[in-house]
Amino acid sequence: MEIRCNNQTSGWNAIQAAIDALPMEGGTVVVPAGSWRSGPIRLRSNMELRLEDGCDIYFNEDPSFYPEVATRFDGIDCIAASPMILADGCTDVFLHGHGTFHVKEEAFSVDEERLAGDIASLRDMAMSGIPVSERVFKGPDHFLPQVLLQFSNCRNVRLKEFTIDGAPHGALRLLRCENTTLQGLTLRTRGKCSPGLIADSSKRVIIEGCHFSTGSDCVAVSAGAVTDFAAGTRPLEDVEVRRCYFTAGRNAFHMGPESAGGIRSILVRDCLIYSTDCGIRISSRKGRRGQICQMLFDGIQINEVREAIHIGCDRSCLSVRDVSIENITGTDVKTAVCCQQDPEKEQPVIELSNIHVEAVNGAELQAIG
Repeated sequence: MEIRCNNQTSGWNAIQAAIDALPMEGGTVVVPAGSWRSGPIRLRSNMELRLEDGCDIYFNEDPSFYPEVATRFDGIDCIAASPMILADGCTDVFLHGHGTFHVKEEAFSVDEERLAGDIASLRDMAMSGIPVSERVFKGPDHFLPQVLLQFSNCRNVRLKEFTIDGAPHGALRLLRCENTTLQGLTLRTRGKCSPGLIADSSKRVIIEGCHFSTGSDCVAVSAGAVTDFAAGTRPLEDVEVRRCYFTAGRNAFHMGPESAGGIRSILVRDCLIYSTDCGIRISSRKGRRGQICQMLFDGIQINEVREAIHIGCDRSCLSVRDVSIENITGTDVKTAVCCQQDPEKEQPVIELSNIHVEAVNGAELQAIG
């Protein structure tokens, strides 16, 4: 069954009204060309959401418009504002087409001091074992900004060709998902805390031919915070990234900002990185534990960056082994390789081979105790 959205009668709910009208067995919702206003969208199983060429979807700029949902922030499960588009517990979802989702990031900005206080409170709750249902951060006094598009606990998801232009705290998050494919996406964000893709505690992810231009990490792979005793952790595993383009972000690839569940079996091949702060970063936050292993970066071109490769295990209890970085080229780089390590902790096991980078500094080894 195919349903075309009606832009004349449904106002902010035109897209959601079409999804809700699908029969139990699912079907296709088509968003025709033109400008569309939308509130939060909730996807469902066995559905296709097709964006026709020239389709522009603008989300409501009022943060109170988005209800409370179970989500994750900085690797910790909590209750916060719904993403603009959410699929939770769904199977067989296909979202595609040459349309664009728009968010005015400034409308969701949060005072940095207040945000830091809320994050500290969330971490304290997690360390104290407070149930996720009681970690509520939504309202005028407590607000954790959301990602635009999130798939939680989903299987068999295909995302193809669309553009995300702007996002409060990230364009796309995959949380505890299996079998997800991203093809030909364009993910653009501007905020310094707004990454492109957050792949979190998920399994079997393919990312191919995508373009990332972000204010924060282009791609961040995580596996939950070690402090979250009540929610527990799951690994991030079996991720393949190929033929993608990365620019403007803090890090093109950030492996391990939260890694308690373990990060393993990652392949990144034949990609171009241009004008990010760092190309490949393997590190974790202060005091974090976890393991990163079975990772290969091959055939990456890195141009106009401060650091081509950064390995930082000095502030965490992160175990890094069986990591290969090979066939790397680059120009106009300040430092080719920077490794920060506490000599009293486990040393990372990383093999570098065939690295040809024109840099001011070849390699820097910083022993930090």
